[in-house]
Amino acid sequence: MLALVSSTPKPLSAAVSFLGIILVGVLDFFTGFDVSLSVFYAVLVILAVWSLGRGAGTAAALLAVTVWSLADYLSGHTYATQWILLWNAVVRFSFFMLVVFGAYYSKHHLELTTARAEALEQVLPVCGCCKKIADEHGAWVDVETYLSEHLSTRASMKLCPDCARKVYIDKVSPNSVATAKP
Repeated sequence: MLALVSSTPKPLSAAVSFLGIILVGVLDFFTGFDVSLSVFYAVLVILAVWSLGRGAGTAAALLAVTVWSLADYLSGHTYATQWILLWNAVVRFSFFMLVVFGAYYSKHHLELTTARAEALEQVLPVCGCCKKIADEHGAWVDVETYLSEHLSTRASMKLCPDCARKVYIDKVSPNSVATAKP
């Protein structure tokens, strides 16, 4: 879905989002105040966020609340006091803003996860001798540095049993290394 939304031209995404909200408002007017179409407004707000950003999502949320309030008022819905219409508008706007923030952070998290997966899937130039990795600028860095910069991962220095035998051959017997628990 991210690829589809990302590849859609921004003017088209804006038109679909904002005109879609108006069309849902017209449908909302004809169905009357008894039928709630909030989920359809929310889907169009999410589309605005994913394709145009958080600011456009906020604008779409504001438009959705305005259109909903207008459709509710024009459909003949009467309230005991006009404050109830205002209260409902504020509550719906709060709901749509939760949708905006949820969609924005979901998209952001998905982009980070995708970037991390791409970093793991690429072929890394590793020095056969010292095991340093060439980064995207051609600089040779330690594996620990590369992991922390590209994957937000910390490396913990340990010795495998084979290396422990090589380094500490005089101090450690082979049986104690093999049976040692981490």
